[in-house]
Amino acid sequence: MIFPLTAAAAVFFMAIGLAGLAGRNPLAETLEQFDRPRIPIKEKARRLTMKLGDLARKLPLARDFLDQEALGNRLRLAGYGFSTEEWLGLWLAASASTLLIAFLLAWTGIILPILAPVLPLAGFLLPKAMLDHRATRKRRDLTREFMVFVEKTALAVSANVPLIAAFRNAASSPGVLGPEITLLLEEYDLGTPLPQALDNFASRLDMAEADDFAAAIKNALRHGGSNLPNVLLGYAREMRRARDARIEEIARKMESRIIVPVVLTVFPAAALIILGPIAISIIKALIGG
Repeated sequence: MIFPLTAAAAVFFMAIGLAGLAGRNPLAETLEQFDRPRIPIKEKARRLTMKLGDLARKLPLARDFLDQEALGNRLRLAGYGFSTEEWLGLWLAASASTLLIAFLLAWTGIILPILAPVLPLAGFLLPKAMLDHRATRKRRDLTREFMVFVEKTALAVSANVPLIAAFRNAASSPGVLGPEITLLLEEYDLGTPLPQALDNFASRLDMAEADDFAAAIKNALRHGGSNLPNVLLGYAREMRRARDARIEEIARKMESRIIVPVVLTVFPAAALIILGPIAISIIKALIGG
């Protein structure tokens, strides 16, 4: 019993001695590992997704499939709170994991091999489809809120409220647009010129209405700003007219789309009601004859 313990101790101290000759101190390194603060699991997961995202950005398929600048705008609009790299990392992880799961299910015979490509395809397409769906829904809300924002700003400026003060009042309103207005004000407070902050605001919204709004304000400020209330009120009226025109266009399209279902459903029933008695009379006449 004593000999094995002595041999183990000799090997241990010999290893420490050899490490010391190599310029290392195993005991100090071990204690340093215990003293080093541990990284939370959530932070480790975030770093891993960032690395996967960097890898995904270099893939030719990702470059062709995703416009990364537009992806960043959609992520911010959807309110997911992910950076572009984090979302790409999660997307790559979902694609790879569904590919592995499909392979295992097909290999074990749980699913038919011909059905195996469905899972990887879903893992590849579903994250982007969910993001696009949420961003589209948010964009509809954004379009509606932007019209209200323009009208309130026009009324406030026409009542001699400074433009920045009108923006600050609008930034506190709930909804999708409020954080974007807050970001505009933060850029302005940090020293960004108002025309540049408006351009950045319009670029983030990625709306033709926002581009026209920023251009109208910049043009009015370029000429002194005295006509800014009239410019904003005129632009608000123009937006209302454009909205009414879009509604009328949608209504016309709906009329043409409704005609075919109505014909397919109403015409057979009407033909049966009208032609049914005639057909019965003809059949009776033939049978009686």
